[in-house]
Amino acid sequence: MPRTVKIAPEIDAKLYQELVSVAKENGQSQRFVLERALEAEMLGVGLVVAGHHATERPGVDDLAVRLGLAFPRLTVWASRREDDPFRTI
Repeated sequence: MPRTVKIAPEIDAKLYQELVSVAKENGQSQRFVLERALEAEMLGVGLVVAGHHATERPGVDDLAVRLGLAFPRLTVWASRREDDPFRTI
């Protein structure tokens, strides 16, 4: 009887859900994101899963300044009530 051999590391349920969520946000397949995560784990490479908010939020402040300069009769500001949907660990 052939035995089963594990060829990839396990991913805990919480991390799996976070990776699936990132895939959905970025319009990527879950399989693609999970395969990249497993590939990095097997190579011993650490990953930073920077989602939509974390990578684009810094540009919002600059955009507000540029819009304010382009349209001086408007009052423009970046939102101050926006929250990152993920938490830092």
